[in-house]
Amino acid sequence: MSATAQLREPEHPFDPSLLMAALDASPASLAIAENGRILFADRAFAATLDMSHNSEIQGQLLSDMLPQNTRYLDSWEPQFSPDSPMQIEAFSSIFEKNRRAFQVVRIRSVPLRNSDNPPQSATKLETIGRLTAGIAHDFNNLLTGILLYSDLLIAEVEPGKKVRRHAEAIHKAGKDGIALVQQLMTPPHEGKAEIKPLSWNQVISEMGSLLSRLVGESIEIETRMAESAGLVELDQGQAERIILNLVMNARHAIPDAGKITLSTRNVTGRVGGPETQKPVPCVEFSVTDNGVGMDKKTLEKAFNPFFTTKPRSLGNGLGLTTVQDVVKRAGGMVEIKSAIGKGTRVTIRMPKIAIQTN
Repeated sequence: MSATAQLREPEHPFDPSLLMAALDASPASLAIAENGRILFADRAFAATLDMSHNSEIQGQLLSDMLPQNTRYLDSWEPQFSPDSPMQIEAFSSIFEKNRRAFQVVRIRSVPLRNSDNPPQSATKLETIGRLTAGIAHDFNNLLTGILLYSDLLIAEVEPGKKVRRHAEAIHKAGKDGIALVQQLMTPPHEGKAEIKPLSWNQVISEMGSLLSRLVGESIEIETRMAESAGLVELDQGQAERIILNLVMNARHAIPDAGKITLSTRNVTGRVGGPETQKPVPCVEFSVTDNGVGMDKKTLEKAFNPFFTTKPRSLGNGLGLTTVQDVVKRAGGMVEIKSAIGKGTRVTIRMPKIAIQTN
């Protein structure tokens, strides 16, 4: 007998009683039924139905044992069970043995769902949306005043003067600010986004001077853009918002001096979906910093709305959530890699589009 065969052969024959003991010890509520009548139920199943012993259920009809308000599920997805009121949920699957059809039924006790009471997270998002719209409207009015006075200043200064160049820079910054405010005032799912072929390289180049001013003199911004990087389908305003969010997140992760690297490249990979999804030609855009980094526990919460590692005055935790929302709707995906003391890299991968030429 080969060594492989010896390894595969169990040391002791399987004892069927172990299976019964395991089922009784398991926290999963499980029952087996035939023609709607319970043949077997474990202790957890009986306890969920307030039965002292599983023998009380054996032989009973499922329809008689389960409460009238039981929800029957199409799939068994994880649930969190806060405080009451509660209800029973049931999920069953069919299997055949010896030409007989059996049901495996699982039940659980979960919070009673009330369509009139939306989830707390949804309420928070709606509240922050209204607050953002109100602030954006007031800020838009302030920017309009800045544009007006910069126009007056430009009109009174001769072309070529240093002061005029400064005034023109103020005017351009004001116009950029109004464009950004307009995006904030329009929810992503309602926005009139102009989806068209877009080059990450071009957008990064156009925002270079603005990003340098935002991060400050102590932070170096490096670009590593592949000249052959392809195009993706995305609204330019959304692309600018993504870059701005990621760069500012990176800046806040660097306590003193440091470096932020913006890079692009062509790759072949998945853009979400199941692991079996066929890889496709993609374009990757990454923002990497050499800041403090995040541990595994913090990294798991990175995309949660309202979660942030920054002081309350520097952010509300919606930056990465917004980025992920825009990228997903464009058919892409966002990945984060980070480690304490080694910085963070956020990578956006989107399908590369083919440009047809005559």
